[in-house]
Amino acid sequence: MMSVEKNAPPQISFRRALFTVFLYIYLSFVDFMDQFIFIGLLPIIKKEFQVATITIGVITIVFICTRAILAPFFGCASDRYNRKKVICIGLFFYSLFAFGCTYIPKQGFWIFLLARLAVSAMAESCLTPVPSLIADLFGPEKRTRILALYMCTKAVFCIIASCFGTPVINLAGLNWRNALRITPGFGLFGLLLAIIVMKEPERGGMEDDKNGDEGTKLNCSCYTNLKQLLKSCHFLTFTAGILCYAYVLGAKYFWVPRIIRQARKDVPIEVYCWTTDCSYDDNLIFGIIKCASDLIGIVIGTEISKRYQKKNPNVDALLCGIGLFFCAPFFVLFIFFVEINLPAAYVSTINLAHNIISRIYGTDLQHLTYNSNNVDCIFPHFDCSANNS
Repeated sequence: MMSVEKNAPPQISFRRALFTVFLYIYLSFVDFMDQFIFIGLLPIIKKEFQVATITIGVITIVFICTRAILAPFFGCASDRYNRKKVICIGLFFYSLFAFGCTYIPKQGFWIFLLARLAVSAMAESCLTPVPSLIADLFGPEKRTRILALYMCTKAVFCIIASCFGTPVINLAGLNWRNALRITPGFGLFGLLLAIIVMKEPERGGMEDDKNGDEGTKLNCSCYTNLKQLLKSCHFLTFTAGILCYAYVLGAKYFWVPRIIRQARKDVPIEVYCWTTDCSYDDNLIFGIIKCASDLIGIVIGTEISKRYQKKNPNVDALLCGIGLFFCAPFFVLFIFFVEINLPAAYVSTINLAHNIISRIYGTDLQHLTYNSNNVDCIFPHFDCSANNS
């Protein structure tokens, strides 16, 4: 049975709302840098724990699946409880597990892996509520541009995280445990900022149409929400589209650095090494290009959507379909370019292809926001800034 509960938190100033958005960007930066450093250190960690039978790919898949499975539960929790408390608790345990796992002895690899899974889960608990919080902090006329600002600035910070994480990985040859002890400090600083800056906004308080009920919050069970969502054709097709998009991005993250690494062996090119023995150069360059093209693609996609939304309400769906359609030929061109001219393959093909596909994420962010008059369920969080190692 659905009950209506009155809830009217104090209004939040525009300045505080912007500071809150930049706090979310900072949390994404910490999460990305932690992923970047951990994946880069995995070969060293495997060697110390003496677990050569487990591949890096399997470990990465386990982490991705963990975040994907837990995202709806954290979304459900943040939808029913105070989101500031959810984020603060997540940050505390994130820092605790991230720091504690560095003291696990060599005989406890599986305990170490479980601790890192807990770190990943706590990071997800902090990032899942972000789209709904942004929706409640800004009105419909500002929300699209704030979401674009969030994603663009997040992409810039991902580049900074990649550049900052590279020397950390290089210095980790002395002690990888010290390298993993950097991000817990950033996490505790984020917790302090969250306590000072964040305020819980009114759910659906920035919507134009509230049906006369100011500050209402709908409470219903997760089962009821899921039952209603599974009857929605829009939700099912949107989810299928997101899965296709995630599949394309995941395949690109997995295969592009490997193809380039193989091309370096087949076509010798003298390049300056940014990392120890050039071990992580391909991943670093690819990550920087990916984040830069995120910046361009999200701006283009958001502005096109904003300008033509009134003329064609289905512009988001059309833009997403066109973006995916044109990605295929550019990826095919990349396969041919990589054996002819590596810089051209990097700059033109990957950049342009990711530019197009980034528009999908820029426009789809609008669908992640919710109205308190609709089913109070948050869609799972898809992080476009995952490590590309």
